Amino acid sequence: MSKRIVFLLFMIVVTTALPAFAGSVEEEITALDIQWGEAAGKGDVATLNRLLADNLYHVHATGRIEGKNEYIDSLESGLRRHDPITPMKVQVRVYGDTAVSTGKFRMVAYRKGMEKPMVNQVNLYTHVWTRTKEGWKLTVHQATADTSTMPMNGQMKPGMMPGHQH
Repeated sequence: MSKRIVFLLFMIVVTTALPAFAGSVEEEITALDIQWGEAAGKGDVATLNRLLADNLYHVHATGRIEGKNEYIDSLESGLRRHDPITPMKVQVRVYGDTAVSTGKFRMVAYRKGMEKPMVNQVNLYTHVWTRTKEGWKLTVHQATADTSTMPMNGQMKPGMMPGHQH
């Protein structure tokens, strides 16, 4: 067999098999959401620095808004820590170089020196990912407490804390 025929056969095999190896953008973004959750749960600053855009807009379910540095600093210093975060029921919509993922995750978060969690609730989330020359970057994180999992379907009594059963 000539080198040319071998090369052509090789190219046919590669080009037909390539789609099987290449994941969709939706799969890639879902995997990035999972990486974000694992990194946040471990306080993995290196991974968070890689995933988060420098101009990150991070809106907590409490309404607190942080940028990338403030968010990472609070995890790195131990001021705040999370149990592992596992995104569930993730849906991804792609708009060119922007992808929006939505889903749920259980948030169990602690303040430094606290044994009991300050937050223990299910959150709904929206992530906005932007494709950059360095890869996909998380530019917006927004979480909202899932009130359907709270007592009285989110109708809180005076003195109740979100996520706490009273």
